[in-house]
Amino acid sequence: MGIGGKVPGILKSTEETDEIIAIDGCALICAKKSPELAGFTVDKHIVLTELGMQKNKDLDLQESEVKEIMTRVENALSN
Repeated sequence: MGIGGKVPGILKSTEETDEIIAIDGCALICAKKSPELAGFTVDKHIVLTELGMQKNKDLDLQESEVKEIMTRVENALSN
């Protein structure tokens, strides 16, 4: 992980961005914690399980499931 590993080029790119969006797969919020631990503020945060996606070890998702979650993510980001 670039930010968590404090990779200089990725940290510089992150510093220059207008907005940081973290999309987490579950309530452990690892994607949000990584930039925060590096001193960045996450501007928008989404947890996929809160949008109805079930966490499991099976990555065999149906295209309709992916489209539905993407619609929910887009709606959440537009707020």
